[in-house]
Amino acid sequence: MKRILIISLFFVGSIMNAQTEKEEAKKAFMEIVSCYFKKDCAKFYSYFNDSVTLLNQNTNDRISSKSLINNKKSCESFAKYIEKTKSLDKYLNNYLVAVMNNSDYTTPDRMALKKYFFEMSGSPMCLMRVNAFNTFFTKNDYLVIGDIPKEKKPENFVGSPYILMLRKTKAGWKISALTE
Repeated sequence: MKRILIISLFFVGSIMNAQTEKEEAKKAFMEIVSCYFKKDCAKFYSYFNDSVTLLNQNTNDRISSKSLINNKKSCESFAKYIEKTKSLDKYLNNYLVAVMNNSDYTTPDRMALKKYFFEMSGSPMCLMRVNAFNTFFTKNDYLVIGDIPKEKKPENFVGSPYILMLRKTKAGWKISALTE
């Protein structure tokens, strides 16, 4: 009986920890997204891991953060990133954020990913990108998808800049992959 209780407590603790980490990842994601609207490049780049995987359509790149920061490509794109969302308040009012842990996006059936990419986002290309880069990710990576429109209209699909892979590190949450 004691053994069953200990095992039960272990599983409950593991589930609660996973939920807490998802909430932490979502909070970090929201801080990163707020950088787009504030045009806060320094804070945005402070979230970069040592190397970042670019989840672009025709690329298979892992680039050093130093290189990305030096060319400031991401930061120069902030105006494009917020073109449809306009303001942080409008973004918060019109979009949902989904957080998936490693097992959510690497399981053989990947139901969470398929549901998102085929039913919610209208963008199956992103699924192919995530699948292609799976070899770079670890159990500490969380896929955060923040482009889920509450109203499914074509003009509400914002895509790439609102999809990030965040990694829990000793130094806090870091961007391990992004789309541009």
